[in-house]
Amino acid sequence: MWRNLRRKLRQAFKPALSLMLAVTVLLTGIPILPGFGVSKVLAATTGIAIDPNHFYPVYGGYARIKWYYDDRPHATTLEICTLTPRPLEPLPPEYETPTPYYRTTVHTIGSVPQGGDKDYQFDWYGKDTSGTLLKAGTYTLCIVPSGAEDYFGYVKDGVTIDNPAPPAPKYIRVDPDKEPANGTHTIRGIAERGTRVTLQIRYTKRVGVDQVPGDVETYTFEVPFDNNGKDNGSHLTWSRDLPMHDYFEKFPHREDNKPQKYVREWAFPVKLHEYEIAHISASVERLETNPYFNAEQPEKNKSGMSEITKVLRYVAPDWNINWGALAGYYYKADSASMMKEGAEKIAWDNVEPDDAEPLVKVCTDDQKCLLPVPYKWNLIIQNPELAGQISQLEFQVDLSHEKIANRNKYPKPLWWDPINLATGDFDFRHTNMTVQGAMPLEFTITLNFESP
Repeated sequence: MWRNLRRKLRQAFKPALSLMLAVTVLLTGIPILPGFGVSKVLAATTGIAIDPNHFYPVYGGYARIKWYYDDRPHATTLEICTLTPRPLEPLPPEYETPTPYYRTTVHTIGSVPQGGDKDYQFDWYGKDTSGTLLKAGTYTLCIVPSGAEDYFGYVKDGVTIDNPAPPAPKYIRVDPDKEPANGTHTIRGIAERGTRVTLQIRYTKRVGVDQVPGDVETYTFEVPFDNNGKDNGSHLTWSRDLPMHDYFEKFPHREDNKPQKYVREWAFPVKLHEYEIAHISASVERLETNPYFNAEQPEKNKSGMSEITKVLRYVAPDWNINWGALAGYYYKADSASMMKEGAEKIAWDNVEPDDAEPLVKVCTDDQKCLLPVPYKWNLIIQNPELAGQISQLEFQVDLSHEKIANRNKYPKPLWWDPINLATGDFDFRHTNMTVQGAMPLEFTITLNFESP
């Protein structure tokens, strides 16, 4: 009796079991026979595109990863992985062969829900799902579909994270500060956020009538890393309107990603040497606390040297030197127009925001610049040609308005170049004999040769 009952039960449930297995195969792709793959119609094959496959997270760069499924939508996990060859047995032609590799997950970099479409997209900024930035390097990408993990897609060595060296500081300038009691000036510039600035000042000084190298001074300070930068540069002050589009190398320009966001202003007070030309330059190195610091390639954390900013700190004496004399000496003006241009440039360069009246009213319409420079004013002279302090004798003998405006009619001063490279004129002055005494005598020969 029990045998007949069991036989009847098997006959009753066999159609239902067969239907259930068919539905399971149809929906999940689970093979019926051991070792068989998924039906080609149902296989989770993928097409993967990465653009760009070489990107720079330090400046907001990312890789846009796109893929699609042939069978149906899948929730997807994106991984940085390693691959190991996987031996596969031949399958009947109606079955899809699994991916011929075992994968080992190194980093999980994202996940995408299933959705209703078979086309997917993910923007990767170089971080894993915990927010940790991956080191610079080239990685293998794996696209893993939920429910068909053995049929993952991959791109060997398909994506590279790279962060170029930071740019050198730019727009280095020295703020004017004329206050007699303050011999300190502020040096300003811009740099990439999260860097250590090395500021170098090489001096040129005058010894006798010669221009010779002076001291070299080095200062270091940090520009902190923060995320306060704005695309419109509203976090900047004096540099906000300066061109930034070419400041960073290989910058990923987008409407939502502007160079200003990664720029920071810096300022450093320095007491510049009086009457010496300061050749100011700077370099940077990414801080070790900067998340984009490259520990494997330390040289990629360092910039080159910036362009040189050249200034001279001039302290006005108590014997009423005039603006024209400054242009005559420091800019080697040899005409009235050059003197006027140089004097007004010096005045413009020393205008401060709270000045009641501009300083540029230092010359008259006949190009005379005889207004005196106030005693002990600290002036910044940009791009001077000569270092040195102007003596009262030099002012009286060589830097009068008449001699500056008609330089070629008079012997050149001792501090002037003996050969005028523009005209070929040659000046020579030599003292042949000096007689000491209560009234010393000096016999000097002067030759001024003008080329035809």
